[in-house]
Amino acid sequence: MDREQRGLWGTSLTATTLGLALGIVGIVVTVVLYVHGLQTEILRQTAHIDQLTDEKSKLRDQINWLTYSAHPDGTKPRPSPPAPPGARPEVSLTQVPGPGGGPASRGDIAGRVIGLPNPQDYKILIYAHTDQWFVQPMVVTPLTDIDSDGTWRNWTHLGLEFAALLVVASYEPQPVLDRLPSKSKEVLAIVVAKAR
Repeated sequence: MDREQRGLWGTSLTATTLGLALGIVGIVVTVVLYVHGLQTEILRQTAHIDQLTDEKSKLRDQINWLTYSAHPDGTKPRPSPPAPPGARPEVSLTQVPGPGGGPASRGDIAGRVIGLPNPQDYKILIYAHTDQWFVQPMVVTPLTDIDSDGTWRNWTHLGLEFAALLVVASYEPQPVLDRLPSKSKEVLAIVVAKAR
């Protein structure tokens, strides 16, 4: 190889090396821009999640307000009289729906209250259990009326088990629970049954 050919060969190698270097720089710039775009998208999505969390909190506050403050006739329910001394009220389930779940599911539930002279002065609180206890039939209408003969009936979303609580008319239930409340001055009796 003569000197002129070596010069051309060297120039060719230099051009090839320069081309490779520019190609690598182009790839690096593309990767950097892609990563920057991902970071920007992650920040945007994080801000969106924060906004949704704030909206969820506001909706929960509205549900709580509706549950605890608003009543269909615009008034607070009249207080239930205290259970007579020595009374041992009981609540039973006479109809339990089958298993299921989800907001579109629906079944009938019914029962009876005994041991109170005026059962219509109290309410039934129904919960359906899947992974947690959910108030039934709806958060805005959580309490079920009891007839003067002690019977009660309502619909419920389906679950794996159901609970009926005999409560005072002014009881303010939680919409979702990890575990059921215990008997107290406000919760007079509790019955739990598996879906049938």
